Amino acid sequence: MANVGGVGEKLFKQVAKEVVGDKSPGKSQVQGPEMTLAVAALSVDGFTKRDAQLLKTTFADANLSIAARAVYTDALGVDAVDTFKAGSYGRITGTVERRDIMAIGGEAPPSGDWLKLSSAIKVDGKLVDSVYLGDGFRSGSKLALNGRFDVGTYGGVETTAHTYVQLTGISNLGKGEPLFDGKKFTDAEGKTLARLSYNRPMIMDAPAVILVLSADQKKAFVGSMGGFIRPEMNPFHGFRSQKELVKPTRVETSDLTVGATTLKKNGESLDFIGKDAQNRRWYFDGDRSTAFGVMGGKVDLAIHTS
Repeated sequence: MANVGGVGEKLFKQVAKEVVGDKSPGKSQVQGPEMTLAVAALSVDGFTKRDAQLLKTTFADANLSIAARAVYTDALGVDAVDTFKAGSYGRITGTVERRDIMAIGGEAPPSGDWLKLSSAIKVDGKLVDSVYLGDGFRSGSKLALNGRFDVGTYGGVETTAHTYVQLTGISNLGKGEPLFDGKKFTDAEGKTLARLSYNRPMIMDAPAVILVLSADQKKAFVGSMGGFIRPEMNPFHGFRSQKELVKPTRVETSDLTVGATTLKKNGESLDFIGKDAQNRRWYFDGDRSTAFGVMGGKVDLAIHTS
């Protein structure tokens, strides 16, 4: 590789050491493609971004170290690593690991669920191979997630200060959950989705209940947003469930009265929480934890959120 000062040879040795030299299950299954690319790298005159992407795609399935990836990225001068800034949104994949970490003076990374990434990323210029998720995930599960990359710190008193990356406002793409980009929710095809919001007036400073409707209007993703939080925090707190849009029962509608711009229950107005893509008006009954959709002068849909 005349144009890159023999990095191909360096790559070859690193891959040979980590992949071919390790006969454990998983690595032995992927050693062929790695070796083919590494050998090819030795004879290629120059190294393009497309070549780097091929390496990245292949290595994504191999359990190689950060050092190995650095060989074919930083050393080559080619940005083959997905790069993000703190506060930006993106998608990542990996395997959940439960970590309970202890350190001197309690100065350790946060304990809980971490995602060991399938392929390392860069956040604010630093290479990252694991991202903190919080709690509520099953250890060992392989996930594709979307969220915001936030940078936290630990240490700095009895030990050296360090940073870690946390994913907030998480959407589980494997469950079909909508993606949030800081302003709007979209589906996998990029279509903007309708969002309904109920502010829970009886609970001071609590996050609002949000209902994000699927593009086909058959499902609502129930989550939470806002509340009494610091300005720099992600306003979206994630989804907790998925609910079907169903026809309300006669019992449910027996005490409801539809007006031009209102829906009343036993004479008391229910909270208006927004319109959907079909211009249907939605109202929330906190006592029943149910959203009712009104169209054409009648209650035609319901979402049971609990």
